[in-house]
Amino acid sequence: MSTQRRESRGRRGARGRIFLLERLEDRRLLATTTEAFTGPSLSGLITQAFEGKNTSQAAIKTMLTALQTQLTSGPLAVLNSPTGNGNVFITEVQSLVASYNQNVDLQLLPHFTHIDNMLKLEGQQVVANLVSLNQQSTVGLISSGDLPTQAGAAINTLTGGPIYSLNTPVSAYVKATQNFEIDLGTVADALSTTAPVPLKLPQVSTTIQAEAEAYRASMDAGLQVTHPDLSSTVNASVTTLESTVIAIANANSSTAEADIHTAIATFDSAILDTTGLFGLNGSVIQVNSELGYVPHNLTAKPTATTIDGVSGTATFGGPATLTATLNSATGTGLGGKVVSFTLDGGFAGTAVTDSSGLATLTGVPQTDSPGTDSSAIVASFAGDSTNLLSQNSGDLVVTQSSTTTTLTSSANPSASGASVTFTAVVAAISPGTGTPTGTVNFFDSTSATPTTPIGTGTLDSTGTATFSTSTLTVGTHPITAVYVGDTNFTTSTSSVLSQVVNQATTTTLTSSGTPSASGASVTFTATVAPSSGTVTPTGTVTFMDGTTTLGTETLNSSGVATFNTSTTTPLAVGTHSITAVYAGATGFASSTSSALPQVVVSQASTTALASSATTSVSGQSVTFTATVTPSAATGTVSFYDGTSTTPLATETLSSGVATYPTSSLAVGTHSITAVYSGDTTYATSTSGAVPLTVSKASTTTLTPTTNGTPSVYGVSVTFSATVEANAPGAGTPTGIVTFMDSATTLGTGTLNSSGVASFSTSTTTPLAVGSHSITAVYAGDTNFTTSTSSAALTQVVNQATTTLGAVSNSPSITGNTTTALSATLTSTVPNQPIAGQTISFTIGSSPTVYTAVTNASGVATTAAIPVTGLTASEVITAQYAATTNYAAASNTGAIA
Repeated sequence: MSTQRRESRGRRGARGRIFLLERLEDRRLLATTTEAFTGPSLSGLITQAFEGKNTSQAAIKTMLTALQTQLTSGPLAVLNSPTGNGNVFITEVQSLVASYNQNVDLQLLPHFTHIDNMLKLEGQQVVANLVSLNQQSTVGLISSGDLPTQAGAAINTLTGGPIYSLNTPVSAYVKATQNFEIDLGTVADALSTTAPVPLKLPQVSTTIQAEAEAYRASMDAGLQVTHPDLSSTVNASVTTLESTVIAIANANSSTAEADIHTAIATFDSAILDTTGLFGLNGSVIQVNSELGYVPHNLTAKPTATTIDGVSGTATFGGPATLTATLNSATGTGLGGKVVSFTLDGGFAGTAVTDSSGLATLTGVPQTDSPGTDSSAIVASFAGDSTNLLSQNSGDLVVTQSSTTTTLTSSANPSASGASVTFTAVVAAISPGTGTPTGTVNFFDSTSATPTTPIGTGTLDSTGTATFSTSTLTVGTHPITAVYVGDTNFTTSTSSVLSQVVNQATTTTLTSSGTPSASGASVTFTATVAPSSGTVTPTGTVTFMDGTTTLGTETLNSSGVATFNTSTTTPLAVGTHSITAVYAGATGFASSTSSALPQVVVSQASTTALASSATTSVSGQSVTFTATVTPSAATGTVSFYDGTSTTPLATETLSSGVATYPTSSLAVGTHSITAVYSGDTTYATSTSGAVPLTVSKASTTTLTPTTNGTPSVYGVSVTFSATVEANAPGAGTPTGIVTFMDSATTLGTGTLNSSGVASFSTSTTTPLAVGSHSITAVYAGDTNFTTSTSSAALTQVVNQATTTLGAVSNSPSITGNTTTALSATLTSTVPNQPIAGQTISFTIGSSPTVYTAVTNASGVATTAAIPVTGLTASEVITAQYAATTNYAAASNTGAIA
């Protein structure tokens, strides 16, 4: 249905209350800038307007269709890309709509202000709605994946939305308000529910402001030009709602959620309730029932406005303050108007202008680095019944945050040579926030090069840097820490810290005796010594029992202080942890001794020691018995030998008696004492010394044994001897046993762990044939005396039997003139060749005797003999005559 027809119907329903909009005027179009809005030409519609046609509806549709198309193909397409970003999307939308507004002005002003303002209001409402959607996405009320879909739907309202500048049905305003209030309730409920996300109160306040500005812009698009009085009422109600929510957020009350719902209800009363603007009994109830929309009243002529001086300042990490000045066409500031701000594409909030037109929005979160963020701020005025909307952008200037540097010392005063750690904490000064990074230089103005740092530390994640040194000399050092600054934070210097370095000292503490008896005086001696030099420390030493002060004494000229416990107020029974604390003096650092445990018992004790013998032999058991009086004493007794500090044994008392049996004391003279350990009731005590002389134990060497007798000459014989300790001695003797053949030494053997020694004769120098008298002589050792076997072992050696074999001649007598006779002599047991023996050879019945001596292999070979007269197969006879050690043997062979 055309505009002309709808207006005709309006005349029939409410004659005289609707009239034609002003005609469009032809205007020259300026060239568009790169990436700006490309406006369609309205020249054809302007020509028709000259002919008296109402082309306002067509002009509005033409421009809004172009804006919708360019928003969809431009910013929305980028938002739909994998790298889409909501804030960047809003910045691009604002830039495109600003260019669109300029194009609208170029074509329609100054004659067609109503159409011009209607078009700009539509651009304003789409920006406000997109900003609101982006804010809801930022806080999680809608998912980032759903943002492009909802943003596309908002852009499509430019041509297909329920609210438009001409003849919007009242039901559309009602529906828009109902949806707005439902959304506000959802945001308020997010304070206490997890669906869709839990929000903090500042997030709720900012989101409600963004939605309120979107609602204001949508309502203005339908009401501001055609129904300025209604638009003013809506604007006033929205401003009241925003102001109330901001106040609730600032109060941070526990009833914030309920208070916001009350504010929403108040807004509902003004707009939708029975008597509200669009209520059943509200001022709009008189709308023409046939048309369903409010008749136009275009007699008001709103004037142009400008937003100037859009700017913002912030300190790094701190909130930004955004400002803009709203001026009328004559340059006069407009007070009491709502200006909406975005920062980096994100909704920042609204502010009401003061009497000079200045709107100031404080506390805006920002994350920019120091520098100028060009055109980061967009300030918008939605317009009202008397003032056209306007928008402008400006820069955000972020400066470095100032810092403070605080310096502390781990120990002041400190001792020379001891490590001191200087800690510098660098913090941002409000309104700046964040943690500075970089390095801190530490300076000592008394150093040889005071402008050169003595050390440098790197700031950690808490803004803390440390530097440790143990090279500071004795004296006072003015230390400063200088933070060098970084990109976001300025440099700063700490106050001077006077580090006093004294000569190091050590304090040692001794006691006159521990345990001590109750009521007895105990003297504690503390000695304080410097770490270097010859100057003796002066001052006082405080003697402490745990955390209780016993007394304070002055060091003497040797650096020694003593403290005696009083017999009138003695140390209580128990264990006391005594320390000596040197307070320090000019040039000397304080020091504390190690804790000395002082045991105080209620009664003394005595220890008596007895021995079961005063003399003993090695291995003989001796029992030492310690008796502690009184017998109720508990604890242990340690037994010591002479001056040794290591006890022989520690035994537990039983009815006041502890025994120590031992058979392991070495040969020699011993002085045994018993030391009672003391307990919580009885003091320690030491017995008198008990002497004990330990002598060597006598031994018996048993008659040697043999591995076989009689034996055969040339066979090795093994003799064994056992040495035993004689009672009361005990243990196994060690050392050497010598084996004798009468007065001749055969050899020696070493006693094994069983007290047995062995010796084997050699086969190369065997025992001679005959009878041998074998004895064993033990040489003794540290603990055992020497001894000789009382009886001798008779070892009989018999003559070895022999065998003559391999009787033959070589070479053969056939074809040769000479030959040699040979035979091999071996013993039967053992079966081995016999060297150096003479063998006699005869041939047949010839009386001639040939001789030869056996070699190492037992082979005897004659010299060459003539073969003349020798006949093959004649008998060769070989004979060995008996000797002392070997029996006779003979054998025959045949001439070959």
